[in-house]
Amino acid sequence: MLHATSILNVDEKTDSVNLSSYLELFVDKSKKLTFEDASSSSKNNLFHSTSAEELSLGYIDAVAWIRFSIKNNTKQQLDFALVLPIPWINFIDVYRIEDNNIYEKKCGSLSSSSDMYLNSKSFFIPFSLGAEKSIKFYIRFSGADALTIAPYLYSKSVAKKNNINVTLYIGALIGVLVMMTLFYLVLSIIRKDRDYFYYAFYLFSIIFMLGSYYGYNSQIFWPDTPLFNQKIISASFAISLFTGLLFSRKFLNIEVLLPRFDIFLQFQMAIYFVLVILSFLSVEYHNVFIATIVLASVSLVSLFCISVKTYSLDVVGSGYLILSWFIFLINSLLAALMVQGYIGYSNILYYSFGVVTLIDTVLLAYALEAKIDTMKKEKFQAQRSLVEKEKELALLNYKDKNELEDIVSKRTLELFQINKKLEEISITDKLTKLYNRVKIDKELLYALEYAERYKAPFSLILLDIDYFKSVNDEYGHLIGDTVLMEFANILKFSIRNTDFVGRWGGEEFLVICPKTGKDGVISLAKHIQTQIRNINFSTVGKKTASFGVTTYYKGDTPMSILIRTDDGLYRAKESGRDTIVFEA
Repeated sequence: MLHATSILNVDEKTDSVNLSSYLELFVDKSKKLTFEDASSSSKNNLFHSTSAEELSLGYIDAVAWIRFSIKNNTKQQLDFALVLPIPWINFIDVYRIEDNNIYEKKCGSLSSSSDMYLNSKSFFIPFSLGAEKSIKFYIRFSGADALTIAPYLYSKSVAKKNNINVTLYIGALIGVLVMMTLFYLVLSIIRKDRDYFYYAFYLFSIIFMLGSYYGYNSQIFWPDTPLFNQKIISASFAISLFTGLLFSRKFLNIEVLLPRFDIFLQFQMAIYFVLVILSFLSVEYHNVFIATIVLASVSLVSLFCISVKTYSLDVVGSGYLILSWFIFLINSLLAALMVQGYIGYSNILYYSFGVVTLIDTVLLAYALEAKIDTMKKEKFQAQRSLVEKEKELALLNYKDKNELEDIVSKRTLELFQINKKLEEISITDKLTKLYNRVKIDKELLYALEYAERYKAPFSLILLDIDYFKSVNDEYGHLIGDTVLMEFANILKFSIRNTDFVGRWGGEEFLVICPKTGKDGVISLAKHIQTQIRNINFSTVGKKTASFGVTTYYKGDTPMSILIRTDDGLYRAKESGRDTIVFEA
């Protein structure tokens, strides 16, 4: 008999019991104790009463044993199911002693004979308890994953109902996430907006992350590969954090607004990439998972702080991100503490993780829509201004026809100037007053189509200010902006009337040279290089630039010709900068 813990007495009214108050625990650090050893009367002193908090053991290099007894006080047979709700425990050996007979069941995420009653994500062990009979259980837990022991006893009917409820809950949760993923993926295609795509990518990764947490990945996607399922757990968490960082960087425009923070975020993303690879290699798996959890805490705190910073800069949608990442941080912290064994297992905590994660994704969706809505409002305001001008013209009643015609002419000119100004704003870089990326993309496509149709040559120059980062670091961004404006003026006066020049991004500029071959474009690049060398920039003095140059070849696409140009620029920088490299 068990000495320190009460026997659980059951009857026909027993529906659901948390067994943590009725069991004893022994942690076998030697990992050599067999069932015969554990059930021997000489080992009784090894077991001790415990609490729900102590049953969350986390990652330990040991084997955990529990034991408990159940007695049927009625004169009829009762049907029950022993439920072990945590799906990631590797090996679970269940020994049931009844009338001096021993019945053994093996289950667990890596067990080849895993028995999942009712096709549930949890481990269910059904059994019958004869009239006025007693049963003693010994259960052995082992493996590389966290040992979170949370046994429950359900009547057979309640077990079925509970399984259905859990299945419906998880099905609804994943169904919503799948529909959101497909919806925003379609929106990214229709609106050609990368923010929607990155958000859909994040939602997709969340589906697999929850699948690892709740155990449905192994049931749905790879039921016959338990070892792969173990490795994908760490990888799925790392990928979800990677995509969260990717979405936030692009959505908040961190690379432009907070470049130093952006470097830190990119560093974290690189580590997640390495952790994904390590998850599938023959390394200490639990160490990889612990490293993922630690880095996840750093990432979530980083995202929260960056969202607060961008909110102070009036970036649209930042408020939603503050709330989203704060909730996700607290939610993940509680789940991690439970997995690691610092707090006891709780059904409410375990299953609320999915709901809170869904709330987090919805808040990110609100942030995305707030940003899009603001852009629509700005466009609407510009259009409304035009309409109001037109209404003014329609309501005017003039006695003198000539005066009316004069006013109409002035109003028409005003409308033309407003439209022209709006067009200029849409294709002009705000700082340098050169063409922006949108205009350059159109001109590049037009140049390719013209070259292909009329067999006419054209070339590209991609140039980058050398050591520009040091200007911002030493003198500040205001001086850096001044250098960019002066650099843009040099380009305006150095190119030919037929060329197009625009700001490609940061300190990079792209020059499109129609009807220009290899010799011509190299000559133009040298001319621009000379002009840059001869200028004393404000405050910083002399500066140089590196040039990547290429020319059109039959079959080129915007992507292929830009890659060649970028490769040339990269080689120019590798060659010591202030250099022109032609990439054939």
